[in-house]
Amino acid sequence: MWYIPPIKHLIFSIGKAESMATNETILVLDFGSQYSQLIARRIRECKVYSRIIPYNTPVEEIRAEAPMGIILSGGPASVYQANAPKCDPEIFELGIPILGICYGLQLTVATLGGTVSRGQAREYGKAEIEITQESPLLDGLPSPLQVWMSHGDKVTKLPEGFVATAKTENTEYAAVRHVGKKLFENFIEINMIEDMLSDRLFAEVRTVEDFYLQISMLAGDKMQEKANTLIFIDEIQAYPHLLTLLKFLAQDGKFTFIASGSLLGVTLSKTSSIPMGSIRKVRMFPLDFEEFLYANGMNGFAISIMREKFEREESLDEATHNKMMDLFRKYLLVGGLPDAVNAYLSEHNIQTVREIQSEIHEYYADDASKYDRNNKLKIRRIYDLIPSNMENKKKRIVVQSIEEKKGKTFADYADAFDYLISAGIALNVQAISNPKFPLIESSGKNLLKLYLNDVGILSGILYGSNIRAILDNQRSINLGSVYETAVASELIAHGHKLFYYDNRSKGEVDYLIDDYDSLSVVPIEVKSGKDYTVHSALNALVQNEEYQIKKAVVLSNEREITHKGKITYMPIYDIMFFRQESSKSYFIR
Repeated sequence: MWYIPPIKHLIFSIGKAESMATNETILVLDFGSQYSQLIARRIRECKVYSRIIPYNTPVEEIRAEAPMGIILSGGPASVYQANAPKCDPEIFELGIPILGICYGLQLTVATLGGTVSRGQAREYGKAEIEITQESPLLDGLPSPLQVWMSHGDKVTKLPEGFVATAKTENTEYAAVRHVGKKLFENFIEINMIEDMLSDRLFAEVRTVEDFYLQISMLAGDKMQEKANTLIFIDEIQAYPHLLTLLKFLAQDGKFTFIASGSLLGVTLSKTSSIPMGSIRKVRMFPLDFEEFLYANGMNGFAISIMREKFEREESLDEATHNKMMDLFRKYLLVGGLPDAVNAYLSEHNIQTVREIQSEIHEYYADDASKYDRNNKLKIRRIYDLIPSNMENKKKRIVVQSIEEKKGKTFADYADAFDYLISAGIALNVQAISNPKFPLIESSGKNLLKLYLNDVGILSGILYGSNIRAILDNQRSINLGSVYETAVASELIAHGHKLFYYDNRSKGEVDYLIDDYDSLSVVPIEVKSGKDYTVHSALNALVQNEEYQIKKAVVLSNEREITHKGKITYMPIYDIMFFRQESSKSYFIR
């Protein structure tokens, strides 16, 4: 079961964490799981290099790579079988974090002294999981929670030092936890929302000394070995002043800190003194299209071949193109929320998928507005307007429609817009009238488009359970807003800042992105219909010598990659290869 928090989740790591490993690499030991490629892909989207290696790789080779962590994948075998695949047990002595998934969990338990046995009943399909103990891995999940499970074996006895964090009717140890044994002798976890609602021990903390005092009152003798103590601060946005204090805690150097929060984006946008340079941020997104392909069983080798063809601007054959279009349209229906994807893979029931999307959509709205009570109604109204505005010609939020009051301007709602964007549930695309590199220098704040952060939620709102509207590509149905949402979320997840061209006389172009290789702007037009070559605004833009446009892209349902002047036409699914890593943009070689 995978779950994305309702708002982007940012994790900060400060202090001595860099001493855990010498290389930002995650190794995935493959025990035959069909999800190994997806696991590795997800890690890479977090800007961390990952590599899949055989399960029996010698520990000397693993140690030589100095990874920052290891993931043990699932697999079809049973750990108690004589010929069961097993990793080198010395990996558990490397002093780095290890995550075991399914078979990987069972192998970890069996290797470290626990017991795994055949279950009395095989769990396959829907199951209800109950969280029994707080755990950062399960933080934010409701309990009980409906999940999808597939296993015949189960853990019946835990090794020393492990505790259960979740259970099902048939499995007492559905999730287990052993934090800090190898990395830290002492582990301290504090939930700041719980503190805010109860003792408020940290409400008035302003100094390092006061922070340590409160921690020691909670942790007791766990504070004795300072060099071996990890302090995890959950939901830190409940006390924004602690974000500033992180800088001084890092400078003090006595402990390693990890801070997380479901609305950190909002808090950071309103914090005047952010300890930049002392922290590392990780932003979570729904699964992109490439990850969706992995989830549907497509292997990395096939995707790498398609990527190579894209870079050489070679078209796919007809059969492969049709398969990719079929998967892309299914992605428009399902989206990238892990719960929805898992439901689709296990049941192939669009109604179940829609129920999940609807629940999360409502959760987004409620969660986004509860921390800003002054603007709660405005935030909710703007968020509710996004789907309907996507169906308008301009696709912009009309300020007058928010409260239906005359004389209102963008400035009256600026805080509400910023809140939705910072929370990560709305994606913003700013207007540009002077499309010159770098785009940020020409952006205006008074005109913007808002997109939902997941295309599946949008298609559910617009079309409900009518899957034929999307799968059959009916001419009577305009899928423009759905296509544009998919492209927007893909580009933003890949590191691009998004803008659109807005000119009263010449029209609009869907997206503009910076190309750091050519130091120029790349316009992108998204077409869902047959008239994909009709784009007068794009033509005018690329023909204007003042803007020095070197290349432009039109994405459509067509198979062949073709060129017409500066414009390149390519299939819509190629958007998964439009990446920006460091200063390099990966598109149109």
